[in-house]
Amino acid sequence: MRKALELAVILSAVDRMSATVQKASKSSQGYLERLQNSKGFQAMDELGDKSLIAGTVITGAMAMAVNAAEESEIATNRLNQVFTSMGETTGKAAKAAEEYASKLQTTIAVEDEEIMAVQAKLATFEQLSNETGRMSGMFDRATRAAFDLAAAGFGEAGQNAVQLGKAMQDPIKGIQSLARSGVTFTAQEKEKIKTLMESGQQLKAQEIIMKAVEKQVGGVAEATASKTQRMKIAFGEVAETAGKALLPAMERLANWLGEVVPKITGWVERNPELVKGI
Repeated sequence: MRKALELAVILSAVDRMSATVQKASKSSQGYLERLQNSKGFQAMDELGDKSLIAGTVITGAMAMAVNAAEESEIATNRLNQVFTSMGETTGKAAKAAEEYASKLQTTIAVEDEEIMAVQAKLATFEQLSNETGRMSGMFDRATRAAFDLAAAGFGEAGQNAVQLGKAMQDPIKGIQSLARSGVTFTAQEKEKIKTLMESGQQLKAQEIIMKAVEKQVGGVAEATASKTQRMKIAFGEVAETAGKALLPAMERLANWLGEVVPKITGWVERNPELVKGI
């Protein structure tokens, strides 16, 4: 009976928002009569459970979306800062890298934030991330090669990025690092790389190295990406887009709470008896 009365009061309050007090009172009585049987209570309990589940799902989805947007923002800021540190202050290099990461993720089924983290490591090597390295496509090829090596079983993409960066920065010494990662070079290739470096043709030396990597592991990341992984990436992008739309509102809410919560806490501490009564 008590449960029925509580539900009746709640439903009456809902009605009062859209009708007169007299109509709400009459409606509440009707609700009370209909709820005074076990089936009515059961139906209401089920409705409450469904509402709770729906609310939890919606809240979880919003949290996931905002989290995805924040991760994307962090990855973007990191990439921007590294390129800026390397002397590229226009923002164009970071933007181009971000666009490539967004495109590559659907091919190799790796989140663009992870790709951008690898790009940030590659960007610390000047001979790879400078204008020549970017315009020649060497930076993008190294990005993809890092994941191809990982997919082939040669370390993590981040570790591979460092080895590739060293090879692009100093091809003669760098090929030794790549050899430890599983990439082999013939004696003829090593000699040609040395000759090119001695004549100041570093880009051509880089080309030999990159072709050797691509010949051995090129396309492995794409070939091993499953449909399920690609679908996960697609859903992640949807969540990220939604999160970016929510972020400004969440930031305003956080700022507002930062101002309001201390005031509420202070009031509660000053009025414990009143709070208990409420």
